[in-house]
Amino acid sequence: MAGRLAIPTCRGKLLITAIALLLQIATALQAAIGDRGFLLQDATRLLQATIWRHSEYMRITKTLVDTTPCPEKGQVILRDSSLPGFGLRLTPTCKSFIVEGVVNGSRKRVTIGRYGSINLEDARAEAQRILTAMAEGKDPTIPAEKPPTLAEVMDRFLQERAMKPETKKTYRSLVERSMPDWLKLPVNALSKEMILNRHQSLVKPTRCGTDNKSCANSAMQVLRVLMNFAAAKYDLAGLTNPTEALKYRWFRQEARQGVIPDSKLRQFYEAVIKQPKIARDFILLLLFTALRRSEGAGLKWTDIDFEASTLIIEADHNKSNRVHTLPLTPITTAILQSRLPAESEFVFPGRYEGHINEPRAVLAHLRQEMGWNWILHDLRSNHEFRIITSKRLENHRAHDSHQLAV
Repeated sequence: MAGRLAIPTCRGKLLITAIALLLQIATALQAAIGDRGFLLQDATRLLQATIWRHSEYMRITKTLVDTTPCPEKGQVILRDSSLPGFGLRLTPTCKSFIVEGVVNGSRKRVTIGRYGSINLEDARAEAQRILTAMAEGKDPTIPAEKPPTLAEVMDRFLQERAMKPETKKTYRSLVERSMPDWLKLPVNALSKEMILNRHQSLVKPTRCGTDNKSCANSAMQVLRVLMNFAAAKYDLAGLTNPTEALKYRWFRQEARQGVIPDSKLRQFYEAVIKQPKIARDFILLLLFTALRRSEGAGLKWTDIDFEASTLIIEADHNKSNRVHTLPLTPITTAILQSRLPAESEFVFPGRYEGHINEPRAVLAHLRQEMGWNWILHDLRSNHEFRIITSKRLENHRAHDSHQLAV
């Protein structure tokens, strides 16, 4: 640096060490003889000035920190040679570790702590962490962002992500039903052990006779998405995704093959028509149209054209995100017309507001009466099963015809 004597590192260490020892001796003598040693006072000040002038060429050590005296007034900063930016600030009353750096073109200085309340090794490690953060453009003088709670992350995620209303509702329901006690916890408080234990505890028998493994997997998959979102949107140092603990522990799931056998369709139909009107008509419409539960539940009267004998499924109610127009058969037309005059904008209104969701009490009664566990999606699977079977039979007939022709 211009105007300062540059001392080589090795020679500088020896020189500063010797000067520091002399300074200790001079300070002791000064205390012994008092004000009479005015020449010794000048020597002491000279030794102090020499240490302060050449200290930037030294690695800050415990010996240097211990032996370097504080100035009588003002401040002196000793800068470390091995970790640029790390330093020791001396004032008349204390010695403090500091770190300096440039963030977005602006020079910043941060006090790490007083010597005594923090040791040299810990101060150097903290300085390295702060310098790394500065290099990434993070201003250490701005207070660290308070970790958001799981509920706050979920609310922001659902607000910012473009998803169908039904999908958002499913995400929220999975989190609130599977981990309600975590909603007020900071996201960085969730551990891998907590994830593993909760994943296992969610496995239990359901009303439909399943083991709930699918729901357990789905809940943790949603949590994984939320944790990744938190890591991307919030400045949370060291945040890791605890759901990584499930990497080789996800429950294996087999595709559901539930259908209502042809031999039991009559029994099923006769049991359904004895149920309350809204639930009855809702189940029958799904049976004869192969609509998904959410598609049938959200059906509005404006989606139905009796003159054209068509039914429209809006894009926000189906997985393909496209509008579907389906033909109405005489039996589906009769089911829908029996619900006129309309009591709501929805064909199947809810008990208090909105539309029906799932008539659980009716479904539980039907399962008990019929003697086997089934779900509403099995009504759709019946159609899929018949389509696949018909296609296979058609391919089989075509193959036989080709063999005969040969």
